[in-house]
Amino acid sequence: MHPEKSPGKDGLNPAFFQAYWCIVGTDVVRFCQHFMSTGELPNGVNQTLACLIPKVKAPQAMTDLRPISLCNVLIRILSEVLENRLKPCLKSLISDRQSAFIEGRLLNDNALVAFEVNHYMRRLTQRTKGITGFKMDISKAYDNLEWNFTQNVMLKFGFSKLWNSRVTGSIQSHIASFAMVISLVILLRTGESVKVTQYLHIYILCAQRGLALLFDGMKRATKTEANIMKRIGCRYESISGQMINYDKSSVTFSSNTTADNRKEVCEQLGVNEAQNPGRYLGMPMYVGRRKVATFSFLSDKISKKLQVWQNQTLSKAGNVTLLKTAAEVVPNFWMSMLLIPLEVCDRIEKSMKAFWCGDGSSVRV
Repeated sequence: MHPEKSPGKDGLNPAFFQAYWCIVGTDVVRFCQHFMSTGELPNGVNQTLACLIPKVKAPQAMTDLRPISLCNVLIRILSEVLENRLKPCLKSLISDRQSAFIEGRLLNDNALVAFEVNHYMRRLTQRTKGITGFKMDISKAYDNLEWNFTQNVMLKFGFSKLWNSRVTGSIQSHIASFAMVISLVILLRTGESVKVTQYLHIYILCAQRGLALLFDGMKRATKTEANIMKRIGCRYESISGQMINYDKSSVTFSSNTTADNRKEVCEQLGVNEAQNPGRYLGMPMYVGRRKVATFSFLSDKISKKLQVWQNQTLSKAGNVTLLKTAAEVVPNFWMSMLLIPLEVCDRIEKSMKAFWCGDGSSVRV
C-alpha cells in the first residue's frame, strides 16, 4: 500500500501506520483477527468520505462527476485480506471468456478476440442471414450491485455462509459522507473507490453469473433474436441492480446483413448502429486502410505528455529516465498485439527527440 494514498475520514494515511507499526501493529492485527472470527466492526471504523471529482472542466450534471470513496486504512487492510483469500479460487470459477483481472490470464486475450470477431463479421458475405455484435455499456458497472444478488451469487458458487457474511458485512456497513470537489485539485494523490479496487473480484464473480445469460442471446441479425436479447438485458438489470446504458451501447453487423434487418434490430434494442465499433480495452476493434489515422491517438498522447514535461527543469539524466520510463512504455500495450504504422512510430520518435533537444516549439508533430 503506497504511503501517500489518500487518507480516510480519520485523516490517517498508510504512511502513519507504516511509520508507527511498532506501536499500532499489534492492535491492527488484533482488529483483523476479531473481524474474521466474529464479523463485527467497531462503530465508525467503516465510515468513508465520498468525493465527487469532475470528469470535464465545467460539469453540468451528476454524470459529469466521478465518485470515489476514501475509506480508512483499517478497512483497506481487511479488504486486502479477504481479496487475497478469494484470489486462488477465481481461476476455477471464472469462465475463460473473462481474462482481465484474473491471475495467470492476459488482458490482451479479450482484446484480440474482440478484434478477430469484428474482422470476421466485416468479411462475412456468403451466409444468407447476417450476424450482429452488441457492444454493451453498463452504467457505473462497479457501483451498482444489489446486496441480495451479491449474496446469492456467492452462495451459488459454493462459498460458506460464514465467508458470505464477512464479505457482505464489510461492504454493507459503509457509511459515506460527501465532500464536493468543485475544481480539479492536487490534494488527493490517488483516489480509491471501495467497490472498484478492493471488491473488484466480487464484482467479477457477480458479472460471471449474471452476464452468462447474455451469451445465450442474440446471434443472428433478426428482430426475433434482438427481442430475446432485450428481454435478457432487462432480466439482468432486475436481478443485479445494474443498468445498461443504451445511449453508449451500439451494434455492428456483418457485411451481408440487409438494411431492413439492421433497422429492425436497432429499433428493437434501442441502440444505434456503429460503422466503427471504436476501441475495446484501449485497442481499436477495427483497423481499415487508414491505419495512420486509426493509431494517431498514440502519437497525440505522447505529445501531450511531453508538452507538460517540457516546462519542468530537469537534467539530461532526468530527461533520459523520464523518456524511458514514461514515454517509451506508452505504445507497448498496442505494439504487443498489432503492427503500428511506421509513420506513427516516426511521429513518436520526433516528439521524443524534440523533448530531448529542448525545442518546445517542435513537440507538436
